[in-house]
Amino acid sequence: MMEKPARFKRLGVLLAVLLLLAAFTLPAFADTGPKPSLTIRFRDLPNTLCYAALLSKDRGTGPYTAWDGTEEDARFDPRPDAEGTAGEAIWRAFASYRDSDNFFFFQNIYTVSNTDALYWSYYPPQTFKVLLYIPKTDTLLCSDTQSRFAFDSIFDAALQTDAAGAPVALTMTQNQTRSADLLPFGVRVLLTVLVELLAALLFRLRSKQQLLLLTGVNLATQVLLNLLLQTVVRAGGRSTFLLALIVCEVLVFVLEALIDCFTLPKWSKREHRRVYYAVYALAANAASLAAGLALTVILPQLF
Repeated sequence: MMEKPARFKRLGVLLAVLLLLAAFTLPAFADTGPKPSLTIRFRDLPNTLCYAALLSKDRGTGPYTAWDGTEEDARFDPRPDAEGTAGEAIWRAFASYRDSDNFFFFQNIYTVSNTDALYWSYYPPQTFKVLLYIPKTDTLLCSDTQSRFAFDSIFDAALQTDAAGAPVALTMTQNQTRSADLLPFGVRVLLTVLVELLAALLFRLRSKQQLLLLTGVNLATQVLLNLLLQTVVRAGGRSTFLLALIVCEVLVFVLEALIDCFTLPKWSKREHRRVYYAVYALAANAASLAAGLALTVILPQLF
């Protein structure tokens, strides 16, 4: 007669541990977590030294602020301009540009080439233009307006020339070939399935039919969850992503709880109330969420 109270006491302890794990891993969403990035890859540049900078629609992004137009706020290497060094002359070339849309100049200047990309890995601007400077011909070229479309956005910038070979324009295209995302995506789905199956074993859901059903349901919900989150990231940025993650996790829990409550009892050797299977769904989702949050610290490249 004491079996049920003891079992539910163990379940309460398990849920408490899972909640504590989630609480201790929440700082992963602060500065230790992954940040959006922006990569600009160049092609058809001349075989000479080239520089690039981003112009932003907003005056500030993360810890960065735009140049305020005064000499006191000028930030450049005081040494004479050298190979690969953006000194005062290079800085003044960028500062002299007047954008027709009043985009702001962030004083981060990059040496670029057909093999050296512009990579902004910490709070890049959301809406921007690329300003390219070729010192050899004293040429400044500005792209049209672009917006980041993914958590890790990649653009290809191509230099256009006229019949005489003189640079005349810089065209931008989004690079949405993200085959490298498939491995992290697969690892995240596999991790979720393994964690939730382990939780099923702890809840004594061990029949072949139950485990196959749980595997199928988790594969389906995790693929759907990741596709929804990827769409949100492309459309709305990180703040929207965090809100969407919470909403989607709740929806996944509700969906899985309903499926578990109405299907798992068919193959159970023990009689349980339907709430037992809802508690399992809650514990399994809490465990997989806690494991995912922990991995954002241990292996942020998976996210």
